[in-house]
Amino acid sequence: IKYPNGTKIRYAKELSDNIRIYSETVESLNILEKLRHLDKKLYKHLKYIVDNKIRFLKVKSVKEVSDEITYDFTVEDVHEFFVNGVISQNCVGKYHPHGDTAVYDALVRMAQDFSLRKPLVDGQGNFGSIDGDNAAAMRYCVTGDTLIKTDNGLVAIKDLVKDSELNSDSDLDIKVLSIGKSENRASKFFNSGKHTIYELKTKEGYSVSGSANHPILTLTTDDNGKPIYSWKRLDKISLDDKIVIDRSEVNLNSKKMTKREKNRAIIAGCLVSEGFMSKDRLGFNNTDKEYFDNFIKAWREEFGDSFYSYQRELKSGKIVYEFDVQLDFSKDRKKILTSAIYTQMQGLKSKDKRVPPFIFKSSKESQRVFLQYLFEGDGSFSELEKNTLQIHYSTISPKLTQDIQILLLEFGVIGKISKHKNRDELKVFISNFRNIYKFYQNINFATYKRTKFKKVVESELLRREEKKGSLSKDYIPYISDYIRTLVNSSYLKKYNIDRYERIDRNLEKIISEIKSLSLQNEFMEFVDNNYYYASVDSCKKTNREDVVYSIRVDSSCHSFVANGLINHNTEARMTKITEELLRDIEKDTVDFVPNYDDSMSEPDVLPSRVPNLLLNGSSGIAVGMATNIPPHRLDELIEALLLMIENPDYEDSELFNIIKGPDFPTGGIIFGKKGILDAYSTGRGRIKVRAKVHI
Repeated sequence: IKYPNGTKIRYAKELSDNIRIYSETVESLNILEKLRHLDKKLYKHLKYIVDNKIRFLKVKSVKEVSDEITYDFTVEDVHEFFVNGVISQNCVGKYHPHGDTAVYDALVRMAQDFSLRKPLVDGQGNFGSIDGDNAAAMRYCVTGDTLIKTDNGLVAIKDLVKDSELNSDSDLDIKVLSIGKSENRASKFFNSGKHTIYELKTKEGYSVSGSANHPILTLTTDDNGKPIYSWKRLDKISLDDKIVIDRSEVNLNSKKMTKREKNRAIIAGCLVSEGFMSKDRLGFNNTDKEYFDNFIKAWREEFGDSFYSYQRELKSGKIVYEFDVQLDFSKDRKKILTSAIYTQMQGLKSKDKRVPPFIFKSSKESQRVFLQYLFEGDGSFSELEKNTLQIHYSTISPKLTQDIQILLLEFGVIGKISKHKNRDELKVFISNFRNIYKFYQNINFATYKRTKFKKVVESELLRREEKKGSLSKDYIPYISDYIRTLVNSSYLKKYNIDRYERIDRNLEKIISEIKSLSLQNEFMEFVDNNYYYASVDSCKKTNREDVVYSIRVDSSCHSFVANGLINHNTEARMTKITEELLRDIEKDTVDFVPNYDDSMSEPDVLPSRVPNLLLNGSSGIAVGMATNIPPHRLDELIEALLLMIENPDYEDSELFNIIKGPDFPTGGIIFGKKGILDAYSTGRGRIKVRAKVHI
């Protein structure tokens, strides 16, 4: 924000008494949107000014006042704050005397692998591209049916803004779940147009589809074997990757279940499993009278008494209870036809069935009721060999299995999808006792199966108290090997401390054996996250193009949970090389000097552990002449620096044996060594480079 004469507004006491903001300025700088979540009172005041086109007198002069002590603070995530009429950016507005365009262009260059030998910025999407797109255009996106976890429930990303235009953006105000179970605000929605689609599928059946450069959270290791979270683009995912699946039970949707919601959840669960709904007729049947009666009660309270019910006996002697509605003759016809149950379920054949969207947007308790009645219908459980339990849900609809799988995650349950070898039948099955017990606690069946299931689970609990059960494959990859390399403990070497079951039983023992506080904290971060790590089945480019969408998350992680996976939407982040440039800067390792307007301090140099000037080179004007420093190989630079440290009286020839010459990121051919030797010996020399061309 500037005065009319162009002077930049910065710090002043009682600034609001001295400065007049024009409504045009408020609009052009998008101040209102920034204020929406910073200061609601001031937001309402400025909105009144804008809406009513109120004008103010211009500032004629700015007087200097006596020096005062100034203060500053850093705002995490958004890196901006509003104080007495001023919006300040922690970096651009304070440490750099130019506008944000110049800073942004420099940032883009630092992300280009054709500009720097070792890029300092990791650009996402089309950041820094040379294909004509904007420097950092939002292009990391997913297809429209991707379900995002929000404070309005699980919502298909395309429905966040209904009927959005191609390549458009819209304001948004929702909460999303991010990495580490954190809740963050999403403030912008992007329709990014049509793109070639990549599809990722895990062996468990979890999937996401999006553009090639859409980043997904994976678990990998660093050079020391330490497990770390890492973002990987869809076009870079390999079969060896571990995909992070969020099964946290964090409930962003705080709505309470109403009586009507419960009735609709019961009806939907029963009809998806055991019913049908055509244009003019719907029906439902079951042999469990309590299950059937609960459906009838819910239907009657929701729609009325205009239906036909009867019972018939099967050859086996079982009684089947039937429910039938002929819509052309039902006095409840209008109420039924306008309901979400009818509009979202009508006409779906068995192979096309799905979880109705209104269930995804309902309260968590309603989703629980839906799953109870769904599994009571086409669900079952089995006692297998070796004291193994398994829960199944059978269907021939691929969409329904995926929907169920995502909905189960809301309750901390991992469901895996399998296909019958000789039939079209698909199953969502729940295995390993820790996972089954989570289903038992958080969901369960609805009626008859609930009673039987309780006996089986409680019997298994008693058996496990007497004799420990086998451990599942639900574990934290890499963590055991990493800790064993750092801790000499016979207990840690003997037992798999990466299995969640063992962690649940023996956490205190494991922590006591680790001993190191920092290592304990690292271990507990993975334990607290409780993520499931899925194996990749396939990740491939499809032959189709589709509209893709993205959101802007106002947080430092820029992540959001969708389809159970953790997705990323950031434009840029520091590379590992850059982290080495800044490492220990907070430990008084370098001198700080006043910044450009003497309002705060900035580092005189960086405490770089990497010789960036020689690594990436530089161009500019020095002592009145053009100066260019070419880039070099990092390994050669390190070896040369070690030589200079160990032997300060080194000969130039020794250095030339280590550093053969510049190493340009574009791989050009250098002609002649004399220019290189002159440059290294005297500081002046010509280096001729030619491009390589393949014809």
